[in-house]
Amino acid sequence: MTVTTAYSSYIYHLANMFIGQRPSFTALFKDYLAAFNEHNLEKTLSFLSPSLVFYKGDTVVHSSHEKFVSSYQDHWSQLSHPITIHGEVEETEDGVIVVLDDVDRGGRAIVQYHFAQEGGVWLHVRHVVKDVVPLPMGD
Repeated sequence: MTVTTAYSSYIYHLANMFIGQRPSFTALFKDYLAAFNEHNLEKTLSFLSPSLVFYKGDTVVHSSHEKFVSSYQDHWSQLSHPITIHGEVEETEDGVIVVLDDVDRGGRAIVQYHFAQEGGVWLHVRHVVKDVVPLPMGD
C-alpha cells in the first residue's frame, strides 16, 4: 500500500500537534494548503484554532469557528483550480507570509498566517489578508 505525501504530511501534522515541538511553519502552512486544496473540511479544520481570527488589513472579517466552516464551503464551491503559492514562502517568528494565486477568482493575495501553541498543539490563530491584486496576465 502506498501512502500519499499529503496523507503522510497530515499524519506528521497530527503527531506534531500532540508532541508540541515547534514545527516548520512553512511545512505546517503547506500541509494546511494541501488540505484546503483537497476540499477536506476535517483536515483543514484540524489546523485551525477555535479562536482563529480572520482579518482583511486591520479589519476583522470574522472570528467564529462556524463562520470559517461556511466560508470554506462557500469558497470551495467556487473553485475548480487549486490555490497556488507564487514565489517563496517567507517564514516569520510566528508563522509565514505567502503570496497566493487564485486562478478562478483572478486574484493574487499577500497573506500572513500566524501560528501559536494552544494546549501543546500548534494551530493557525490569525489569518491576515494584507493585499489582493488582479492576477497578472500570462503569469
